[in-house]
Amino acid sequence: MEIPLFSALENVERCYPEDNAFFLRQFGRPAPRGWYFCQRMHPNPRLWKYRWWVFHRESTAEGRVFLEPEHSLCTARAMEVLEDLQQREMFYLVYNRGYPRRDPSNPFNPGHPRWAGVKWAPAWEEDPDSVWRGHK
Repeated sequence: MEIPLFSALENVERCYPEDNAFFLRQFGRPAPRGWYFCQRMHPNPRLWKYRWWVFHRESTAEGRVFLEPEHSLCTARAMEVLEDLQQREMFYLVYNRGYPRRDPSNPFNPGHPRWAGVKWAPAWEEDPDSVWRGHK
């Protein structure tokens, strides 16, 4: 995983022409202007919540400090930021982390050792974040 440093963005910028050429050949569209260090989103947003970190030239912190919770975004806000960065043709690094939702209808057993020390997200209905494609 690339640590979110401003110097790491230079790597993204340097690799972009080659990445973009590949994307244009394979997919017929430009490559994203970022590198993603993310887990896939579970298709059922009622089971998992994701927090996102989108690092770019205008970020107010860098390094491991940037990956602290106070710099994280909900899914809807992260997608807005990514869209804005794409529109402005800015380079970025994206990180995420998934948290199981604490909801009695979910299959998770919070008392099981598997979940010891896990940070739980609120149930989907209790989550105040905005919705993006069903995810909060």
